[in-house]
Amino acid sequence: MTAPRRIAWAGPWNARSAIAAFGGLVVAELAGRGHEVEVFRTETGEMLDLPPRPAPGPVSPLADASPEALARDYD
Repeated sequence: MTAPRRIAWAGPWNARSAIAAFGGLVVAELAGRGHEVEVFRTETGEMLDLPPRPAPGPVSPLADASPEALARDYD
């Protein structure tokens, strides 16, 4: 078995997005396998104002994360 990973998932994350619907399945599977997953929303403008989809961990705008922190804090 693979050691648990800390994963940053970046993509749209709202109920209107087909990409987010697919991502939700992947994120749920990763979390179900014991990985820690944080979702970083890539939407901008009005789309970022839409409520986020449910997630197994934190959900944050990607714009709030520094590239250095992403590289340092996630596998």
